[in-house]
Order: sequence, then C-alpha cells, then structure tokens
Amino acid sequence: MYRAKLIPSAKTKPFVERFHIYGHGIANGVSEATHLRRVLHETAGLIGILILEDDEPKAMAMIVPGPVEDSHFNGQGIICTHLAGSGLGLAGMRCLHRALRYIARENDAQWYSMSHRVSKFEYRNRYFMIGDTP
Repeated sequence: MYRAKLIPSAKTKPFVERFHIYGHGIANGVSEATHLRRVLHETAGLIGILILEDDEPKAMAMIVPGPVEDSHFNGQGIICTHLAGSGLGLAGMRCLHRALRYIARENDAQWYSMSHRVSKFEYRNRYFMIGDTP
C-alpha cells in the first residue's frame, strides 16, 4: 500500500541524499558528489512529497511551496520540480498524482505540472487539470 507524506523543506536533505542517485544527471556523466551538491542547491526551499510503500520510502518529489501562476494556463498551479526514486511503479505514481491533486485542491489551484525525461537531452512539462485522472 502506497501513501504520500509531506516533508518540510528543512527535513528533505536525508531523502535527497538517498534518492538523488536515481536522477538522470549521474546517468549523463555528472559525478555523484557534484550531482548531490547541485540537487541540494536546486531543491533548497522546496517541499518534499515522500512516497512510501508499507512505510518504506520509495521516492521523493519536490514541489514549489504554494500555488504559482504560469503563462500557459488560467489560474494557479502546483509545480513538481524533481522526482527520483526506485521501484515506484504504477501504483506509486498513482499515489503521487493523488497527492499532487490533493495539494492543488487544498491550495485552490486549478492544475499541477510535472516534467519527465523524453530523451537524454529533452524533458517535457505535462500539466494536469484538477479533476483529470492521469
């Protein structure tokens, strides 16, 4: 059984240290130490969404605190900037999407977005309108 848990910014470092190794930067040739330093810098001030399976951490997503405006859609949304983990699977991703929809609704946001890797040099942002099922 998967569940999501919000992690305040001040407490995300151990999870970033644990999960950053699954990020694409290392696969692209960035050294592990450099990758960790960069990810810690990039995620400073962000909120974590820890995805657990039977209380075992499997992945963590990072979101910008509070809803933000975007030039692509009306209203405000929640932006997921990073996601890394191992063994998340379809059920874990559904749990993450449910958590993002819940956070968006609680913040009166109309959408949330996530990026995903398409190829070594290409990432795509995907927007989910509240009420849509991924």
